[in-house]
Amino acid sequence: METFTKLFGSLLVFVYHCFDRVVIHGYLSGLSRPGQVVHFFRDVVGEPVIDKAVLSRRTNEYQGWVEAFARNHSIAVEWAEPKVRKEDYVRPAQRQMRRSNRHGVYFILKSMEQGQTFRSSVPRFPTDDPNYRILARQRSRFTHYYFYIEDEVLGPMSMRVASFFPFQTEKHASHAELHAIGRIKKLAAELKIVTSIGSEAVVLEYAQIDVVCPVPPRVRQSSRRGSKGIRRRLLEHAGVEPSIQPAGGRPFELRALPDVIRP
Repeated sequence: METFTKLFGSLLVFVYHCFDRVVIHGYLSGLSRPGQVVHFFRDVVGEPVIDKAVLSRRTNEYQGWVEAFARNHSIAVEWAEPKVRKEDYVRPAQRQMRRSNRHGVYFILKSMEQGQTFRSSVPRFPTDDPNYRILARQRSRFTHYYFYIEDEVLGPMSMRVASFFPFQTEKHASHAELHAIGRIKKLAAELKIVTSIGSEAVVLEYAQIDVVCPVPPRVRQSSRRGSKGIRRRLLEHAGVEPSIQPAGGRPFELRALPDVIRP
């Protein structure tokens, strides 16, 4: 944007600064590393073996809570349609929420997307602890929930929550974008339209371009056969005169001749 302003700053009628949207990434700092996850399940939850079943149990419990929350509040839960913008799909429900002057979650979409989770695997070689498991971070494809919210302060926003442990979240607030559109509409009556591109074609008066400061080309010595090939390729372009002239089969001598481009 700064480069665009430098190039076309003289043609801009007005400049408006605003945030398109605010993105907030949420995560549990105490459950972001494998060692912290082991401490949580063994010392806090009391699980002796941290296997796939233990991790999947958390996912099933969370998905059950989402279904119960949507059922108790009469909120639709659907899978996102492919090649359809999620914001466009939930817009009718958003309008109904605004007409009723209510706030809160008005729609929940489900989508299969990539996210970070943990993988539990049995060690290749036996260890002293039979309950020992190797816990490592990985990225895989699983269900994500999109909660669409009409907030009383922030306005329209969405929150994506991963359904796999450690349940990372991502929030998008676009309230500033809506205010920007409203303010631009108010300025429409005060704006003046200035034509920045001429309607008539401009033809150059001079058909020849003069080189003010010619610089001799840096060409190494080559055989006569190579020089003919270079000259032949140059002559294929009509109106271009090479500035290197052969001298009786001897190596080229550099001459400070200007290159002239003819029409």
